[in-house]
Amino acid sequence: AVAREVYERVSVVGIALVAAGAGVHPTLVFLHGLPGNEKNIDLLQAARRAGWNAVTINYRGSWGSPGDFRFDNTLADATALLAFLRDTANARRLGVDTTRLVLAGHSMGGWVTAMTAGRDPRLSGVILISAANMGAEGEAKREDAVAMMRDNMESLAGGTAETFADDLRSGAAARN
Repeated sequence: AVAREVYERVSVVGIALVAAGAGVHPTLVFLHGLPGNEKNIDLLQAARRAGWNAVTINYRGSWGSPGDFRFDNTLADATALLAFLRDTANARRLGVDTTRLVLAGHSMGGWVTAMTAGRDPRLSGVILISAANMGAEGEAKREDAVAMMRDNMESLAGGTAETFADDLRSGAAARN
């Protein structure tokens, strides 16, 4: 029997900066950190100028994407984005060389990148920039996790600093 991978279909806000020129191009998929103010669009523009497509999304419940933000949803959203880019119709429309996908992330996005790459051997490369360890973050005392979330939730939907801290702390060991 052949196992088939099934990915949840999610709707999120994202951008695709498509490289100039005919044909398919390598594609950098960039995942942002715990929503603060930095989304690293400058890195995406540099990749596009270098002849790469550059794609990023806002996880569910962050920066205007529909749904509620949850830490484990960030992993599902990254996996769904890669499936979207590998879909034949989408790859053709965006000029994506599906054999040359590189996943990158900053801070929490670095954690999402590492966890996703560990389950996806088809990636051509992985870039981690100041990667966070959300498993270790989730082992913090509740009051410390609440304080951290209070400082990082200006663009998150679907909870409070307390509920996001509880989400971070639940299942922390599985996030290492």
